[in-house]
Amino acid sequence: MSSEETVLQELKNIYHPDHLKKNAFFREMLEQDPERWISLKKISVIKQIKPLVAGDLELLIRAAESSNGEFEVNEQKTKLRCTKEPEKEPELKEDGTPVATAEQVEKFGDHILSVNRKSIYAKGFPVDPEPSRKELTSLFAPYGRVMHVKYRRDDQKKFKGSIFVEFENEQVAQEVVTKDPTFNKKELLVMSEYVEMKAKEKFADQSFEHRDIAHGGMAYVEYEGAGEMKPEAIKDLIKSKLGITVVHVYQKRKEDQGKGVAQLENIWVEDFLSKLGEDNKLEDLTFKAADDESRGACMDDKSRFFKMLKERRRGGGGRGGRGGRGRSRHDSDQPRKKQKTD
Repeated sequence: MSSEETVLQELKNIYHPDHLKKNAFFREMLEQDPERWISLKKISVIKQIKPLVAGDLELLIRAAESSNGEFEVNEQKTKLRCTKEPEKEPELKEDGTPVATAEQVEKFGDHILSVNRKSIYAKGFPVDPEPSRKELTSLFAPYGRVMHVKYRRDDQKKFKGSIFVEFENEQVAQEVVTKDPTFNKKELLVMSEYVEMKAKEKFADQSFEHRDIAHGGMAYVEYEGAGEMKPEAIKDLIKSKLGITVVHVYQKRKEDQGKGVAQLENIWVEDFLSKLGEDNKLEDLTFKAADDESRGACMDDKSRFFKMLKERRRGGGGRGGRGGRGRSRHDSDQPRKKQKTD
């Protein structure tokens, strides 16, 4: 990556809505000018930009000029601004939750359609006892990678004997429909049209009102090839190269070194993978959509991490940092040495 590309990416980062929400000082700089111009000298001393340009204002100008119109410099070559309109404060419902924007609705609709195309409906399972998730995953795994299994239940949460199964791609789902899978020697009814039919039945001629879509999406992706990279380095790589915020990184144990799961903010998984190209690579890392097991492992690790932070704030100790386990259970059974006092 050239110097101009590196500076341009950092400009995108500091003008990103997430950064603007957190950085009151930079917001104030923008609001000082009605047209949102900022002098090149001021930008050049911003913490993220300063080590990249080292006082070279011409480098900032070249970076802006290479942005395909996203940034522009004034005629006197003394000021810079982002040409994108700043995000407006979200409209709120009566309960205080944000109303989804038209773009969020469209993105959510595209995501649902993508999931539906990769999914099948299967009926004919026993309801008591109901099959375990592991049994269902094992049943369909020979056809292709199983991403998600959803049990269909009635209002009393009783299993209906039918499920939705999401696969890694549409081709696998289409193939499964042509087969005759059985469970406990009983033939199952397998359909793909039913998934689309239920989606139309639920959403046709309606606007999406689900509160969870009033954001740009949430994605879980598995990665490999990270070697000894720490979680923060992985977060920084994704942020600097793609401008995507990583909420949490779960690193697998030593036997799977270099592998893990990342939770991404404001993006759906298919949109993230499309940014990587056909090989799904970002430098040495290779990504793929996370399945149920990996998503669960990441969420559990995130819960443990925040529990540990909470305990530390209360003086309760916890794991010794994000990469390791800190003091062992046996260590914690030993009395701590008293510190010397004056």
